[in-house]
Amino acid sequence: MGDYCRFLEELTEELIVTPPPKIKTTPDISVIIPVYNTESYIVECLRSVIHQKLKNIEIIVVDDGSTDKSASIIKMFMQYDWRIKLISQTNQGAGRAKNNALKIAKGKCIAFVDSDDVIDFDALETAYNIYRQTKSDIIIFGAYGLYKNKKTKCYYDIKRVPQKFVQKTLTPKDIFDNLFKIPVIAMCKIYDREFLVKNNIFFQEVRKGEDQLFFIKSIILAKTLYIINKNFYGYRRDRKNSLTFAKQKKDKSVIENFYAIEEFLQKKNFQSEVKIKILNRYFDKCVSWLGKCEKNYKQEYFNELKILFNYLQKNYPELLSHQIKLSPYNSYLIIKFKLLCLLLRRKLNGNK
Repeated sequence: MGDYCRFLEELTEELIVTPPPKIKTTPDISVIIPVYNTESYIVECLRSVIHQKLKNIEIIVVDDGSTDKSASIIKMFMQYDWRIKLISQTNQGAGRAKNNALKIAKGKCIAFVDSDDVIDFDALETAYNIYRQTKSDIIIFGAYGLYKNKKTKCYYDIKRVPQKFVQKTLTPKDIFDNLFKIPVIAMCKIYDREFLVKNNIFFQEVRKGEDQLFFIKSIILAKTLYIINKNFYGYRRDRKNSLTFAKQKKDKSVIENFYAIEEFLQKKNFQSEVKIKILNRYFDKCVSWLGKCEKNYKQEYFNELKILFNYLQKNYPELLSHQIKLSPYNSYLIIKFKLLCLLLRRKLNGNK
């Protein structure tokens, strides 16, 4: 308790010497931060946001029923920076948290930052200036990894995006064949808020994997987007109770993602090529998940996977899902090998 009190005193002293700026009636960007039990990281996250070079922002923090000291730390920041707004809710998941924040956001643009991550001080200013110049629906940048507070490689590095697409205005058609080389998360982007509202783009209200439907909807419904050749976002890789850190899975969120994305693609009546490419990607993810499941959950997940297989054979025979044979006892490496074989068969059949 003594250490925590000293920590609060030091934080108070720091915040006192950093007076909050005056902002206009309409913020340039609403920064949305969902929080659940991240007391060890929330200070660094909020520091990275309140010290942004772009000052005309609102910061909407949603406490999703934290049971640690996260809420106390947020309230400490609120005493010294009136741009911070706090929404408190019972634990309902990050999808509901972000949707609740979106409903009250007033910024011209929207940005998302996870409460265990950080964002470079010049990120929002750079992205917003490009937004003003290009009027693009989405401005995209990359991420670097954070492991024990040191920068590391990251799956969302902007280098994964083919260089012919960076530093220019694009349409979804331009990047379709490289769609999944863009960071497939809600972060690493700013979005035109009116674009999100007009297209009814919200998060899937599931416990896990809520970003995927949002990513697909936003990217393929955007009229234009712009990719900045810079990694501005610090994506933490060593938080032990985070979803991405956990190697053993005990949920069917990826299957729920698949059905939600498939329903969206059907309603919008996209071309077959678009649907098949996206569904192939998420089908592969559903299969890979089996190899990551906890031992006592594998059979239950396998049963759900079989239901998905039957649905695909009936409605999407071109997915070739019937050509992969699985057992609940398959290891992750065996499953990846089977998926590699399936990918080769797709290419031989002319599917991407």
